[in-house]
This record gives sequence, C-alpha cells and structure tokens, in this order.
Amino acid sequence: MHKDGSLSGIEYVHLMKEFSSLEGGRINKVYQDDTLFFFPVYTGSLRTNLLIDLGKVAYFTDNKPVFPARPGGFCMFLRKRLGGSRINRVCQRGSERILEFFVSTKDAEYILLFEMFGKGNCIVCTPEYKIISAFEYVSYADRIIRGGAIYTFPAPMPDIQTIEEKDFVQFFSSQDNAQQVLAKELGLGREYADLILLHATDQSPSSIYASLQKLIHTTAAQYSSEYAYPVSVLSDAKSVDSFSLALSSLLDPLRVVQKKEEHASSSQKVADKFSRIIDAQQKQVARLEESIVVSTRAGEIIYEHYQKIELLLEQARKDRKLLSEKEFIAKYTSYPYVVSASLQELVIEVPDE
Repeated sequence: MHKDGSLSGIEYVHLMKEFSSLEGGRINKVYQDDTLFFFPVYTGSLRTNLLIDLGKVAYFTDNKPVFPARPGGFCMFLRKRLGGSRINRVCQRGSERILEFFVSTKDAEYILLFEMFGKGNCIVCTPEYKIISAFEYVSYADRIIRGGAIYTFPAPMPDIQTIEEKDFVQFFSSQDNAQQVLAKELGLGREYADLILLHATDQSPSSIYASLQKLIHTTAAQYSSEYAYPVSVLSDAKSVDSFSLALSSLLDPLRVVQKKEEHASSSQKVADKFSRIIDAQQKQVARLEESIVVSTRAGEIIYEHYQKIELLLEQARKDRKLLSEKEFIAKYTSYPYVVSASLQELVIEVPDE
C-alpha cells in the first residue's frame, strides 16, 4: 500500500495470518479517536497492540497513538461491552475488506465487524448478526446499518483464498484482458494484478492461477519511505519479518508527525485567540485613558470658569420669566460662551485656553 492509501483485500489475507495470534487473548481496554481504534490484547503475559483505522489500515504496533482524555460515547460503549472480553476467533470475510472478531465475556457473546472499505465502520452485533451499535449509522441502496437491524454483508467478490483452478479459469476467455479480470472481476486491484502477471511463467489462466497462489501463500514483507508490501515488490526496500512491522515502520512515524502538527496547529489557534483578546483589551484601555484625559480637562475648564457660568445661568433663569423667547434669544446669543439659546435650553461652550 501507499502511505496515503488503504489496504486491499489480498493484503488483509496476509494480515489475517498475523491476527490469528490474537485468538485466546483478552481485550484490555479500547481507545478511540474518530476513525482510529486501538486495542491492547493480552495473551498470557504477552501484550499485542492492534491498531485499526477504519476504511484504511489495520496492523500490530508497539507505539500507542495519543488519544483524547475524555473518550467519546461509542468508545465508552465498547469499553463497557468488550473490556476484559476474550477473542475466540478472528477472520476475514472471504477475501473482502471486512474483518470479523468473535468475542465473549462471562455474560454475552459479540461479533465485532470492521469495514475497511470506503469511509469504514465498526459494528457490534449479537452472534446472530443483529446490530447492537455502530460507529456510524448509515443507509445504502441494498443494506442498512442501524441498531436492531440484521447486518447484511455487501455483495461478495470471488474468494481468491478458496477458489479452485477450474473455477478460476472460467473468468478468462481468449478475448479477455487478464489484467482487467484480476483487478476488477477478482477484486485484486491493478497493482497486484500486474504483479501476478509479472511472476506468471506465461499468460495462460493456469500459470496466472499458480502465480496468484504463490502471492497468497508467500510472505516477504518490505517497506520504503512511500510503500509497504506483504510480498517482495521493490528492489530498494527494506525487508522485515511481518507485514504489520512493515506497515508500522511506514505509518507510525507519519502518525506521530501528524499528531504533532495537529497539536502545534491547535496551540497556534489558542495563541492567536489570546493575542486577539489582548489586542482588543489594549485598544479599549487606550480609549478609556483618552476619555479620562478629556473628561478631566473638561472638569478643569468648567472649574476655571465656574463663577462666570454660574452668574450667566442665574441671570438666564430670571430672564426666562421676564423676556419673550425672541428677546431672550437675542440677548443671550450675544454672549461670548453661548452657542445657542432658547427658553428651554442654553448651550454654552467654554474654550480651552
């Protein structure tokens, strides 16, 4: 797989050989961050960490990602139902990108389904495949994921693990494109279709079938800075003991870097928010200081001219009773400090000398 892509069905065929080691182990706790799930599984004193990113990838890892301090509702549900549960069986649905975990507690049995195609999903079912809960409830044209419904598997592709040669060759005819048959009709994808054809002794269906069987049953995991494979594909890649180790070596460093970048981005957002608040507060303080200066000076001016203003106002109160409005206006608008005058109001402006 490419570091930005998702695993194919045949890659899960190889992973299931590793995941079978989980059988008999107990799920200690469940961790979740959106589509990312992390299951520490104990088999005796041996701890194995299973990481599953819905719709993308699943593998063993020694590195625990950072998870939210407060788990979400679905994570809490999984902890309540699956904490301490025993993994009885792990399998892949044919060669589809669907993983099934059959688990049990002292009180109940469950089937834990992981859909590793599209957006992905995690569904908890009864042994009869009645849905108890799911990471995401969704409706498709031919099936529905919701509580109480019976889980329906998508229409299956041919199972490349169990298909017999006589049935395999039926997919080919003289005019068929072998790459298209492998990639689309058998669901192997173009990359693995090309690899099968490359290692076939000739282009006959029987030789192609033999090459497919070799690809399924031979594991020679490797990884580079961009890719990880369960079989030998790249000439300059590093070989490792398992496909999980190849995936972990490729993806774990990216996950840590991404988490650091997300943390840095989150911290920067907080810093920017407080910076805006401080800037607004500083502007408000400046406005208040300016207002204080203006108000203080206005008080000082009034005090300096207090006697003149008081005499003017006292005379105006008397004239309101003696003069007509026309006479009042004519008299008081002639005063130096009076801006406007009426029997109801006298507006005075004192200069700042």
